[in-house]
Amino acid sequence: MSKRCEVRCLRQKTQAQVPFWVSYLPAGWRERYILRHRPYVVTEEGEQISISLQTDGNSCYLPVWREAAQQALQEAKASGAVIAVSPLAADLPQDILPFADGRRLTALFAGEGVAEALRRMGKDPHACRLVVADGNGAQAVLATLPENINHLGVWTDRAEEFMVWQEEMLEERGLVTEVFASLGHAAFRSADAVISCAKDGKGMVYAFAKQAFCLDLGANCGLLHNLTQQRQDVQMADGLCFSIEQGHMLAADAEAWAYCKIEAFRTCFHNWTPQTAKEAKAALIAAGVRPVGLQLFGKRCKIRKIAG
Repeated sequence: MSKRCEVRCLRQKTQAQVPFWVSYLPAGWRERYILRHRPYVVTEEGEQISISLQTDGNSCYLPVWREAAQQALQEAKASGAVIAVSPLAADLPQDILPFADGRRLTALFAGEGVAEALRRMGKDPHACRLVVADGNGAQAVLATLPENINHLGVWTDRAEEFMVWQEEMLEERGLVTEVFASLGHAAFRSADAVISCAKDGKGMVYAFAKQAFCLDLGANCGLLHNLTQQRQDVQMADGLCFSIEQGHMLAADAEAWAYCKIEAFRTCFHNWTPQTAKEAKAALIAAGVRPVGLQLFGKRCKIRKIAG
């Protein structure tokens, strides 16, 4: 049985799980005891393995705690874990287990997520204009967009690589698409929504149409921060929430579940191509997976209805 692993540090005001007498030791002695005898606590329930590093968020990035995390991940892998989820993922060893961040699963349902955001904003998704900003995985995103999109463009500096895609969209869907390199292009300036796979794209901040929506798939924290500070009219998300097995999960947890349960998604996770993306999405839909909300910075976010 494939299991998923969650790694966290102690929350504020949460005490380490140690013998009561350890709490009376001086702080330095107490930390040395914890590191030597119980640097982490592992619990297992069904298909979930939980690892709690016995330190707070300020210390978990230190080398000694990275070593403890490495040991804990190896223990989880030996117990059957095949994927991990953690808000600390960027600072944890990446060579033991793959980490789910939710971006791949969100990318497969990006079109549906954008449509839901536009509906909540009071717009008709079928009449709206969508642009995909090129970046890692953009072609897989385009391959899995739903067929009810009527206005679609791609912002890219490698237009020649999208020529075949443009021909296929015209032949299969009768949809004329625009591929352009300038943020000043009318297709971008008038877009109701942008799915961004770009790692950079700071210039996009001022190019967004008024009261547009942005779904960031490129982990572009700079873009999101600048939008928050400079474009309060533009609403945004960096992930989706999913309905899975009669419950709701945030993107990273849902991605870890899908990795364990859906073979086609596991294949897609390690070989991200338009074809594997299509197959993974079909398998996920057959398993009852569907997006039910949006998230930003690891929490569910509310999309405001546009006034007037």
